[in-house]
Parts: sequence; C-alpha cells; structure tokens
Amino acid sequence: MARAIGISRESMPMILREAGLKAHKKVEGHLITEQAKVKWLGLCKRFPKRFSADWHRAILFSDEKWFGIEKLTIIRMTGCGRRGR
Repeated sequence: MARAIGISRESMPMILREAGLKAHKKVEGHLITEQAKVKWLGLCKRFPKRFSADWHRAILFSDEKWFGIEKLTIIRMTGCGRRGR
C-alpha cells in the first residue's frame, strides 16, 4: 500500500496511527470440510462425559508419583539474605 501511494514503508504505520486507523491484512483460514465439522461436533459432544469424573486432574507418570494439574501459586521471597546490599 505504501508503494502504491509513493511513501516509505516506515511512514505508513505512523500515518495510519495519526488518522486513528490500524493496518490489517486479510487472513485466509484453512478450509474445513463438512466431514471435519461433523467429526469435530461429535468430539465436542463427548467432552463433558470424558471429563465429568475428574480423571484428567490426576496424572500418573512412569516414576509412579502423582502430580495434579491445578494452578500452582509460587510465593517469591524478596530481600531474603540481602542485608547491606
């Protein structure tokens, strides 16, 4: 677009920003066939049944330790052992 107008590429975003506009490019997505849509719909309908028993929350690894997938909160200690620095 900048080349068509005859200005530099770097000037184009500044001009658009000053005008209150945003630069955008039309993005083409993947073609989803009807067969894929039907398959995806069936999978989505099975999700509530699959995850209703909460079996997905406990994962067994090869060393036989249990780890949950709940959000972990890390408390950061600040200033610990930094006297006089």
